[in-house]
Amino acid sequence: MPIDLVIDNITIEGLRGFNSAQAIEFYGSNALIFGPMGTGKSSTIHAIEWALFGDIAYIKCSESRTQAEFVNANKIDQKARVILKLKGNDGKYIIQREKHAKKRHSYLTFSTPAGEYEEDGAANQIYSIFGTFEDFHRSVLLHQEAVRAILTENPEERDSALDRLFGLERTRELMSAIPVTIVRKEQEKLDYEKTKIEEKIKGAIQQAEVEMDRARKEAFDLGLKQEDLNAQAGIEKFKTIIKNISSAAEDCGVAKPPFLEPSNEKDVSKGLKKVKEVIKKCRMQIAATSKFSELQKNWKQINGTKEKLDDALVELEEATKELEEIKKEWGTQEQMEKRKKDLTIKEERLKEERGTIDSTYRLVVDGIEVLSELKPENCPICDTKISPKDVLSRLETKVSKALKERLSLIDNQRKKIREELLQLTDRKKVIAKAITNLEEAKKAKDEVENALRKILQSKSKKSESLLKEAKERLSELQKELKKAEKVLSEKNEILQEIEDSIDICRVIVRVLEKEAEYEKIRETFAEEDSRIGILKNQITDMSAVYTRLQRISDAIATAQIKLAREFIGKGERKISSYYGKLCGHPYYNSIRVDIDQRNVKGVQKNTYNVKAFNNKEGKETHVSTRFSTGQMNCAALSIFLSLSSMLDRGPKFVVLDDPSQNLDLDHKKSLVEVLGDLSLRNQVIIATQDTELKKEIEAGFMPNGGYITLEYERWGKEGPVIKSSKMRK
Repeated sequence: MPIDLVIDNITIEGLRGFNSAQAIEFYGSNALIFGPMGTGKSSTIHAIEWALFGDIAYIKCSESRTQAEFVNANKIDQKARVILKLKGNDGKYIIQREKHAKKRHSYLTFSTPAGEYEEDGAANQIYSIFGTFEDFHRSVLLHQEAVRAILTENPEERDSALDRLFGLERTRELMSAIPVTIVRKEQEKLDYEKTKIEEKIKGAIQQAEVEMDRARKEAFDLGLKQEDLNAQAGIEKFKTIIKNISSAAEDCGVAKPPFLEPSNEKDVSKGLKKVKEVIKKCRMQIAATSKFSELQKNWKQINGTKEKLDDALVELEEATKELEEIKKEWGTQEQMEKRKKDLTIKEERLKEERGTIDSTYRLVVDGIEVLSELKPENCPICDTKISPKDVLSRLETKVSKALKERLSLIDNQRKKIREELLQLTDRKKVIAKAITNLEEAKKAKDEVENALRKILQSKSKKSESLLKEAKERLSELQKELKKAEKVLSEKNEILQEIEDSIDICRVIVRVLEKEAEYEKIRETFAEEDSRIGILKNQITDMSAVYTRLQRISDAIATAQIKLAREFIGKGERKISSYYGKLCGHPYYNSIRVDIDQRNVKGVQKNTYNVKAFNNKEGKETHVSTRFSTGQMNCAALSIFLSLSSMLDRGPKFVVLDDPSQNLDLDHKKSLVEVLGDLSLRNQVIIATQDTELKKEIEAGFMPNGGYITLEYERWGKEGPVIKSSKMRK
């Protein structure tokens, strides 16, 4: 087995973010892979695990069955190829894996100092050095998704992640594969079937008894006695029914079907159905040939039209009365129109008068203004000597006041005229509506009169005459209806008597049928009892299988929790040591992984709780409830790194993908210190986009032999652009 195996270089072509072939040198040294998100860092890590195992953790290929998602979409030949070169104390190891996007399997070769291997032989050699895919992720590659799984609040995901770290995922899968729950459910299913059959038998007998008693009670309610409830009595009753229906069918003009001579209750039951069909035909024939329906139709038509005419006359009377009241109060349309015309003429005259007065008023105002300003001694018009003061006084007091009063009077009169004109307009609308209502009422009345006149074939012109004729015709129809109804009633009474006889005969048949069903169920009980015995034996056998499987499950569960406790016990000091260096919590100075078991769908599985402690005060808490995300991240890193250092493995390299997620600056400094300790025994490869972590590594990461920095500047169509690679001592 090789000793101290480390990564020398890797060539990646057509895998994930890589298109063209790119060789990345590690020189067996520690390495910092740095660059922004999406520049190919994770693809480089994926290339390492894919070269070794042909798979990439935490990537689900949902688009194809051939894992075509692993191959770069821009690769022309649709091939992915990775060459991973490692070196150990005994020489070089070269792993090469190649895959076509449309092929399900990849081609693997492995060159070692001991020989050349390919396909299954190469896979077996890789397994002997690196262990399983799960072992690799437990001890070599810490993926950011693994940290999230340890920190998750979902107990199923957290327990599964820690089982993987402790190497117990196979026992977890084995526990799930043991069909304890399936066997228990099958046993319950058999027990349910047995109980159901027992209840069915019991219920069927009880139900049959209830139905038999109900049928007998119905027969007794119809006046039958116990001695009447036999097949012969039913046959005799049926023969009487055949005789009566034959006579009724002949009377109605319906052909009767042939009836077979009954020999048992089944024949009677079939015959009764035929009798019901004949009765139905008889009723239809009666309805078709009877005058009753036609007379009833005529009566309804005349009566309905008569009632409509009565209503139309009432509406016409109301419309006429309404119009007369309006005319009486407001006058006719012609009178309203004449009043409107008179008011319009008067308003025009007042308008003209106002214009004249308004002009005179303005002239007086102008004269007052002139006299007030000039104060002439002679009149400006006739040159007569005047007293300006007297003239001004008369103009202001008499003339001006009189004109204002006349203007006000005219305005008031015009306002009243306009109001009356508006009122006349509204009244004209009201009377127009009343006239329309009257015309519509007359039209409706005429239409109903014509309809009634047509029905009665009458020549009467007046409504009163039509109504009188309708009343007389209705009286005649009522007499004819009574006669037709009597004939119809007599035929229906005969058919009803036959139907009553059918009910009695049917009750007898039903009693006989229920008694037969009861006896048949009792006979069936013997067969069902045999089935119950078989089910009891199956339940006993299934119970024994369940007991044995439960013992196996309990033994595996005991071994599983024992192994987990042993593993945790070995690494407990290391976990607390790394936690102390990484976290530096001000109160809780150590952590511990507690283990218990819980029942998940009938299977006992390990369940874990990560707790923090204050050793001096004896206080403890759950990490997931009191720690910050960064502190929880430190706890998860402590668990992984301690387990990685404990496992006996050939590889001497550790790969950490984005280990600083959610860490603050102080925790990043502590992480760099722990990585320095880790580099004393391992080649440490760190992939990150964290600028702060990069600065801390450059300042404080000083492993023996130094480390290289691979700066992923950006991603292009051909793959990542790696700007520089240099050794830092």
